[in-house]
Formats: sequence, structure tokens, C-alpha cells
Amino acid sequence: MPEANNYRNVLPAALTGLALLGVFIFWNGYRERHDLKKRKETRVVADREQLPDTSGYRSRQLAFYDFEWGNPADTTSHLAFTGHNSRQSFFMKPWMPFSPGLWVQFKDLPGGDSCWIRVTGYLWAPIHADSLPCDLVVTCNHNNLNLKYRYACLEKESLRRGEWNRVTLDYRIPDLPDKEDVLKSYFWYRGTGEALVDDVRVTLFQPDNKTRNNP
Repeated sequence: MPEANNYRNVLPAALTGLALLGVFIFWNGYRERHDLKKRKETRVVADREQLPDTSGYRSRQLAFYDFEWGNPADTTSHLAFTGHNSRQSFFMKPWMPFSPGLWVQFKDLPGGDSCWIRVTGYLWAPIHADSLPCDLVVTCNHNNLNLKYRYACLEKESLRRGEWNRVTLDYRIPDLPDKEDVLKSYFWYRGTGEALVDDVRVTLFQPDNKTRNNP
């Protein structure tokens, strides 16, 4: 009965494989829910900062997304067939709650705590939407912990339905000792429907020492 013996040998291995797969799926689902819970907990900090007069600063662009690349017909691209003065934009839904944005390490930024970034973008909500539960977020990330988390709660900003709304958030970059820390910015959609974002731009403002030294 060699075939029966082979069957008895293969069956436990198959069951073990299925059990390990189940553990893997459960663990990843747990981590995603845990990460989302941590993000919600960090939303208690909502202080808004304002970049002072930019005449004493020089600026450069850190990130820009106009979403004109890709094919909206490909659902994996998460692109929509309409945009802010353009052909395309990026859609956010419950299974795609975060937009592209900024991800840069502190070692690639100027030192000190006198530099700022300004994040701007255009947000569109369906005309029949009751609310627009969406945040524009900037945060530092150290060892998977959010430090100096700032956000603009866009559902409280009287945005117009069925139109493109320009939104912005200023953020003073802290002076962190670990140059491997990360500065991030993104839109976070917390709704059940859909929202579109377009022309997302992140600009760095650095003090112009020449200007400040000349009265």
C-alpha cells in the first residue's frame, strides 16, 4: 500500500501548511488594525503652525504629484479620469486611504529647527457627500512612533462639494538627533465613499542667511 502511505505522509504536511498560512493572514490583519488604531490615537494633536513671511527664506521642491502618469483604466493604478485642471487624479477609498506624499530622511534635510515645509494639494469630494472625513498630515517617524504629528482636519474647513478645494498645511521641522528619522506627509481619507486628490506639492523653506545678515 505505498500510495496510502504517501497520502498519510502528505496530509499532515498539507494541514501544517494551511495552519501556518492561517496564522500568517491573522497576524497581518492584526498588524494592520493595530497600526490604524495607533494612527487614530495620534490624531489628538491638532495644533496648526504658520510659516512666517517667506521673504527671508529660500525654497526648493521636495515632492510633487500631478498623477498624469499611468492609465486610469488599470484599477491597480488608483487613478481617476478627472483632475484639477488636468486629465487625471488619485482616488482614495476605504481600501486605499493614504495618498502619495513625502518620505524623506533627516540626513537629506538641512539641520536645525528653523526650516519649514508647506504641503499643498487639491481635494475633491462628491457633491452628494454628507461629510469629507479626510486629514492632511505631516509627521516625523522615529522607531515606528509618530513625533510632532500635525494635521489639518479637512472635514471642518467648509470645503465645497463637487469642486476642487486648495488645502495647505505648514510644519516647522524639529531638530532630531537621529538622522535616520523620517519626515512624512500625506492625505488620509477616513470615509466610506471616495475622495480625489491632485497636484500635491511639498516645498522646503530654509532661512536665507545672506538675506538675514543684510539689514
